[in-house]
Amino acid sequence: MPKELSHHRLHLFMAMFILISFMLGCNEYMVVGNLTLIAQTYHESLSQVSSLVAIFAWTYAIVTPILAIFTNRVHKYYLLMGLLVVAGMVEVLLLSIA
Repeated sequence: MPKELSHHRLHLFMAMFILISFMLGCNEYMVVGNLTLIAQTYHESLSQVSSLVAIFAWTYAIVTPILAIFTNRVHKYYLLMGLLVVAGMVEVLLLSIA
């Protein structure tokens, strides 16, 4: 039978979970303050650039739980190394953003 967490440790884990969730959630919105500058730099409309933030947020919200379920039993080292290799190959093969 699994050992139960003490009341103090449970609160500590909950606080860590909330802090990590907050940090990951803020990460996707850090760019919002610079959207005008980004739009001007790439000569795109502000609405088109800001839609990228919305697309990222929706993709993150939908895909993260699904990936967590399917990769639960995979060793994290091999998963990260595989993702690194795939991301590197995509970056090399990708010629432009558009």
